Amino acid sequence: MSSNWDEALNVSLIRQYILTTFPDAIYCGITGSRVVSRHNALSDVDLVVLVNQPSRPIHFGAYLEGMRIDGTAASLPEWRMKLEADRAQRLCGLARETVHAEPIYDKNHLHETLVDTSKEILLRGPIPYSEEEWLRLRAALSEVIDDWEYATPDERVFICVIGFFYCYEAICATKRAWLGVGKWGFRNLAEKAPGDATELTAAVLSSLQQGDNERFVAYMKDILSSIGGRPPAEYQAPEK
Repeated sequence: MSSNWDEALNVSLIRQYILTTFPDAIYCGITGSRVVSRHNALSDVDLVVLVNQPSRPIHFGAYLEGMRIDGTAASLPEWRMKLEADRAQRLCGLARETVHAEPIYDKNHLHETLVDTSKEILLRGPIPYSEEEWLRLRAALSEVIDDWEYATPDERVFICVIGFFYCYEAICATKRAWLGVGKWGFRNLAEKAPGDATELTAAVLSSLQQGDNERFVAYMKDILSSIGGRPPAEYQAPEK
C-alpha cells in the first residue's frame, strides 16, 4: 500500500462484500480520496471492480459499518470500452481513478495492465472538438450574451450559471483539458490551465456576489472572441 493509504479502512470487510456481491470478481481496487490523502469523515470509499463474465458496466453502492461504498463493476473488455466512451465525452474519471487505485484483490494480476491502460488514455487526452461542435458552442455562448441584455436580475442569475458552463467548456476545449463533474470540473481545468480556472471563477463571482455584471459580460465576450466569435448568420444549430 502507498504511504497515502487510509489505514482506518476495514479492507477485509470491503473485500468480503465485493466477493459476495460479485462472485466472479477478478479485481478490486480502492481509489479516490482514500488513497491520495484527500479524504475526510464523509468521503466515499471508491472502488473499481472487474468481473469475469461480461454483462454491462454497472454502478453500485452500499453502506458497510458506516463506510459509504461507491463503485463501478465491469468485465475487462467492458472496462476498456468505457474508458474510450468516457474519452469520447471528454471525461477521465474512471481512468484517473484506476491510475491511483490500490488493489485489495487481484486474482489474475491485472493491476499493472489496468494502470498502464489508464495512463495511456490520460496521455492521449480528450478528443478534439469538431468544426460542428465549435460552431454549436459559439452559437450557444452568443445566445447567452444576447439574453443577458434584457434579462431581469433574477433571470441573470440563471444566465450567469449557464454562461459559466459554456465558458468552462470553451476553455477546456481550447486547452485540451478534460471536462469534469462537480469538484473535478475545477480540478481538471486548474491542473491544465490554473490561470484560466482562477479567472473564470473570479468573473462569475464578480457577478453573483458583487453584482459586477459588466465584468462577467465582458469576460464572456472575450471567451467568445477567443474561439472564433459569433457563428455565421446562416448557421442553424441542430435540434436539441
